[in-house]
Amino acid sequence: MKRYLGYCELPFSTVYHSARSTWEGTLKFIVPRVSLAYAHHGDMAPDQDANTPPDRHSTLSLYITLTPGRAQRTAQDSFDPSHSNEPLGLFWHAQRWPVRCRDDLDGVVAGGSPHLRLDRIIAMVLSTDKRATLISRYIHSEGLAPPQELMADAEIPPEYVLSRFVSIIPYMENVAVDDDTGTCWNTSLEFLETGAGDYDEHCILLANYFQWLTHPPYRRFSSVWVVLGSTNSHLKASYVLTVDAVNPDGIFLWDPVTGDKYTLFSHRCPLRDIGVVFNHTNIFCNTQPSSQPRRMDWNLFGNPRSWRPLFLDVNSIPKESCQPPINICYPVAEEKEMRIRILLVEEIKAQLKRRRCGYGYCWWRRSRHS
Repeated sequence: MKRYLGYCELPFSTVYHSARSTWEGTLKFIVPRVSLAYAHHGDMAPDQDANTPPDRHSTLSLYITLTPGRAQRTAQDSFDPSHSNEPLGLFWHAQRWPVRCRDDLDGVVAGGSPHLRLDRIIAMVLSTDKRATLISRYIHSEGLAPPQELMADAEIPPEYVLSRFVSIIPYMENVAVDDDTGTCWNTSLEFLETGAGDYDEHCILLANYFQWLTHPPYRRFSSVWVVLGSTNSHLKASYVLTVDAVNPDGIFLWDPVTGDKYTLFSHRCPLRDIGVVFNHTNIFCNTQPSSQPRRMDWNLFGNPRSWRPLFLDVNSIPKESCQPPINICYPVAEEKEMRIRILLVEEIKAQLKRRRCGYGYCWWRRSRHS
């Protein structure tokens, strides 16, 4: 008897761009929130609190290879100085910095996938007009104001509302623009206008929203950072790191595509191969042997052996952001919202009745709550 249990996600680009066109790993099995016929009790993770429910996710281990394989592409650091948004001196410094960081890491990297980590050591990307731009300019110092409709519910913490909002934006690989000329990043406004984007664009939008929460009246975080690395299913993954404004030890990693939140030392966090951490104040390269979050030293400013900054002089850090204001969200009329809700409910009822008729359950209990 065949029953739908769930699914796993692995983009084809992950296999296509993997070393030797071969991918091997374990994927989390995504199951429906409600499953009436099956139950999985799961095991307690080593870092899991006893008062929290066990992890209900099963996993699936796969080995996938492409035959014939494809030629591997090395990290791209050569930008044209005539097509840059940066001053010439800053441009050459930002172009040489990743090369020096990779040279320092040669023979030091322990575990993980060294080539993935080295590929995530970047200081500049291409804007949509194909001009080299510092990645720190994608984070606005004041953040980006979210739609006010999202902040109307005072019962739910705003960071969870914003994380959920960003996660429902469709994920789409930028294979059409990430060509041999380098990685292309959209601004958050362009990302929202497109209606889809990759890990980097989801992460930049969420980081700017969280940066907005560092200011009054919210003050939810003391600092917000973007972490560039990879996961089992994505060769290029970006997470948001937040430091709680009240408790300095309250450091969390947020997955902008799924909306999941992890403690810094969680064994279940899929992020690995961390190459760079940045925000609007500076860019830091991870020069530690380990690149897994729970095994790293996160003292960005106090340990130069673990983190190599792009700017040693804080006065030389560019302040201007490339992020324009976001003004594309419009309120939805209540009548239209109610009409859509009624149509959804009726469609769900119709589908349930159609599927149950094959098992002899064609009735539907009517009540004021149905």
